Amino acid sequence: MTTTKEMGIRLPSAVSAMEIAPDGNTLIIGTERSFLAYHLPTRKKRWENRSVQSGVVACVVNRQGLIAAGEYESKRIKLLDIKTGRQIGQWDGHRFPPTVIVSHPDIENVISTGEDETRLYFWDAQKPLPLKAMDFKAFVQYLAISPKGDLLAVQLAGKSLRFVETTTWKTVAEKQILPQTVGKVCFAPTSSQIAYVVIVTEGGKVRHTIEQATIDPQNQIQPIQTIRGLPSFVQDMAFSSDGKYLATAHVSGVAVWDVQTGAKRYSIGQEAQHAAFVRFDPKDSTRIITGSSKGHLVVWRWKA
Repeated sequence: MTTTKEMGIRLPSAVSAMEIAPDGNTLIIGTERSFLAYHLPTRKKRWENRSVQSGVVACVVNRQGLIAAGEYESKRIKLLDIKTGRQIGQWDGHRFPPTVIVSHPDIENVISTGEDETRLYFWDAQKPLPLKAMDFKAFVQYLAISPKGDLLAVQLAGKSLRFVETTTWKTVAEKQILPQTVGKVCFAPTSSQIAYVVIVTEGGKVRHTIEQATIDPQNQIQPIQTIRGLPSFVQDMAFSSDGKYLATAHVSGVAVWDVQTGAKRYSIGQEAQHAAFVRFDPKDSTRIITGSSKGHLVVWRWKA
């Protein structure tokens, strides 16, 4: 196995948000001080917006080229144009910092929640205030939306993993997680498969696994397999665009897993330490992009 570092950039502060635009060409980075955009095919910086006042904590890019990025202290979601990086609006309404933001794949609606927040907020790109809010009566920790946009996965702290239909906003499936804790959740881009992190404390020791499951036509959660041997807490994870691989980011580095077998295919250790975010290049699953809490932005090429 070989690894090639194709791009390495040292940013002035930690990477606190990272996302790739749906067209696969633009990488958006949020830090404590600025927003940045890079052209992935050439790895060149397209623009930088230094209007960040209180640290970026989440971002998403919709198909229309709108960037929605949450700021920590202001509790605002800023709206930026992906071509220029200029701010074109903002959303107010969060009571807590907006730490999780997802976008519907086909329409301009964006869904967000905040740190220590029990509510989901639904936004329209053309309006400054939320269209509506949904209260789950429990802290919402993670959100993920299915490739078709028909299901929203909502991870409720210490309670359950719920799947909400986005046309009716009714819960159609639910996985009770007590006494376990669920971490990051994500959908595979090519199927109804999901992956979610399970954290179990036994005898004073903490064990992390990734559960793979599928949502069947009757909206039943069907287990597939368990990925074991995770090196530490999962900071972030992402599927490759072909759905064959799952990458996980850890303080100790990055690992790549075979989705079909659950086996580890590759790992990047010391060079990728403090990885906080990980993404596959949408156009080439042998490329991985990592952003670290130490301010390192790296594009890796790996081969099994």
